[in-house]
Amino acid sequence: MPKPSVTNVDVALSVDSSGFVRRACPVCGRHFKVSAQGESSLLLSAFTGSITHANGVEVRVPGHRRCAYCGHQAAAEAFLTAPQRRWLEQCVHRLDVEVQVVRMRALDPHSAVSIHDLPVEVEEPRPVEPDDMLQMPLYCCGEQLKLKADWDEGYFCPHCGQRQGHNC
Repeated sequence: MPKPSVTNVDVALSVDSSGFVRRACPVCGRHFKVSAQGESSLLLSAFTGSITHANGVEVRVPGHRRCAYCGHQAAAEAFLTAPQRRWLEQCVHRLDVEVQVVRMRALDPHSAVSIHDLPVEVEEPRPVEPDDMLQMPLYCCGEQLKLKADWDEGYFCPHCGQRQGHNC
């Protein structure tokens, strides 16, 4: 029986030159950026939560995040931008189709199913991340955040929710 091929899918979101990834509040719609280092569990959860697999319990589900501007709290996945979500959904679909083909071949190694016959191309390009925001400190967590350059009010830590900046 032929050994199933292994597919590697790069699902890292684009970061700006400082290593920050964009987030969008599901309520107020404003964009802010957080360090990409802590966001890998969010992507892994969003990605693997959409595909049936045997080790789903091993994936750590990320907690909640807060909007840096309005303080709205929601599941971390809710803060993906629309382009990020569309791109991620296409990556998930591509891998899901490939997993199905591997399963079909495992059942019938002489199957005529070819991965090249199925629509698996990711049509939407990975969103490019521009350098368009001002870096601000998060005193509570010892990290940094990026906000709109013209934002002159207080802000919230996306991780712990503590109010920062003006009028704390």
